[in-house]
Amino acid sequence: MSKVKTLTTILILSLFPFSLIAKKIEVNHFRSEVVSNIKESVLPFWINYSVDPSGGFYGTVYRDGTPDKNAPKGGVLNARILWTFSQAYRYMVVMNI
Repeated sequence: MSKVKTLTTILILSLFPFSLIAKKIEVNHFRSEVVSNIKESVLPFWINYSVDPSGGFYGTVYRDGTPDKNAPKGGVLNARILWTFSQAYRYMVVMNI
């Protein structure tokens, strides 16, 4: 198992209660569900609704995809969104996940 997959597994398992681990959940199945959810739901939502045409990302986007155009745009928020998309590209395109 590669270092990245090992670290990913450790991270995923550390986020959930021990009782789930004790039930011996199939980690690969769980991992594929998480990756699928990110690819099919999370990233498309943020790609479609968070990008501000005038530059950067909206400071607030509601669940229905409506942006709050008056919300402040923070540097930390923009950095986090950029980091998320960078990591998604790294894992899904470069590493072919």
